[in-house]
Amino acid sequence: MSRNFKEFQRKVENRVYAIENSWRGTGDSKKEEPVETNAVGDWYHPQQLPWANLNENILEADACKYFDGYLPLESKRKWTLFLKKAIRKLIKIFLGWYIFPQYQRMSHFHGKVVNAISLERDILTQAIEQNQRIADKIGEQESSFNIQLREQASSFNTQLGEQASSFNTQLGEQASSFNTQLREQENTLRSMLKEHREFMNTLVERLEHQISKLTEENAVLQLQLKKIENLPTDDDEFYHAFEEKFRGSQDDIRDRLRVYVPKLKEHLQDWRQGTFVDVGSGRGEWLDILRENGASDYVGIDLNARQNALCAQRGHRVLQMDCIEYLASLPENTVDLITGFQIIEHLCMSDLMALLKESYRVLKKGGMILFETQNPRNLIVGADTFYIDPSHKRPMEPRMVAFLVEWCGYGQVDCIDANSYPNWMGVTVEPSSEDMKELIRQFNDLNYQLYGPQDYAVFGVKE
Repeated sequence: MSRNFKEFQRKVENRVYAIENSWRGTGDSKKEEPVETNAVGDWYHPQQLPWANLNENILEADACKYFDGYLPLESKRKWTLFLKKAIRKLIKIFLGWYIFPQYQRMSHFHGKVVNAISLERDILTQAIEQNQRIADKIGEQESSFNIQLREQASSFNTQLGEQASSFNTQLGEQASSFNTQLREQENTLRSMLKEHREFMNTLVERLEHQISKLTEENAVLQLQLKKIENLPTDDDEFYHAFEEKFRGSQDDIRDRLRVYVPKLKEHLQDWRQGTFVDVGSGRGEWLDILRENGASDYVGIDLNARQNALCAQRGHRVLQMDCIEYLASLPENTVDLITGFQIIEHLCMSDLMALLKESYRVLKKGGMILFETQNPRNLIVGADTFYIDPSHKRPMEPRMVAFLVEWCGYGQVDCIDANSYPNWMGVTVEPSSEDMKELIRQFNDLNYQLYGPQDYAVFGVKE
């Protein structure tokens, strides 16, 4: 039994060796001389291939390709050995019909594999020998080809030298003729270019003159159109007298405007450190409020020379120019507060958007805008008092104006109601019944729409 077990161990070792050493050289393979190559660089010498290792692997695989399926049984206890033999006998009796055919198929498969490897070895040997013959043939043809190539190159260089000399002579003659023609064409082109330049200069001068003339005419037409649209409010004396008649006294306006001071001081408490711009400053009521709250760095912008003179007499700094043009001249992030009272209803929509965007650009982070206008949700204002001023463009609905302000990037947008009639609160008594309560509510709603806030101001912060 021990002999069978040793035989089995030898077969296992042969299998492991055959697997681990397939297509590998021996430990002395690193010491072999470098493989030589033929003229075309192919590795063809049969003696350089690991034939010994290949044959050894094939012989070992061929020796263990047949396996009868029996494993050696050994044990120190006789009863255990007897039991193993009995079990193997039982397995052979009851399962031999299935197991031994599989072993036979495996042995057949292993034999075919070893035969295929041997066949491949023979084919490889023949291929290497054939490659050797081909390489020798190629070497001979390459040597013959190199000799012919040197002879043809020598003959070609001689012919090429003769043709190059002839070509250089012809090329020199053609180059001389071409240079003469090129100079003539260049002179013609320069003459044409000079004439074209003179023509273009004359044309540009005419166009510039026409553009200048059209610009002047356009400015005159725009001025005439503005006068037609705003007649007679473009007259400074007329509009000042108009405001004195319908705007209210300056004391009343200052009292109305003070309602916005607490809201502004929530964001800017110390006005002495702030920078302020009031567009459409008019008679200067808001400029008075700025100064009485400690502001010193402020300016009023208005086109009315008559009202600017009144502001200057009270010590305010005012500029007579378009408010959008003034804001466009300021650098970014330089102003804390931009205000405008009763001005946005005088602007078309494109100018209103330009005013909001330029204001956003010049405001510091945390800076504010406050633009007051008449409240068209008050029915008396929307149907009557708004149209007293002929220079008003259109009523500015609070929700629409708030949306425009948000669209331009402002945050914390709010509409602040102001200037309500004294009796706008309506009925405040406690109703005695539900019907009376509903009647009082409807009455108060109508009373609010008639006598509620006549003005409102849209507020926004650059965040």
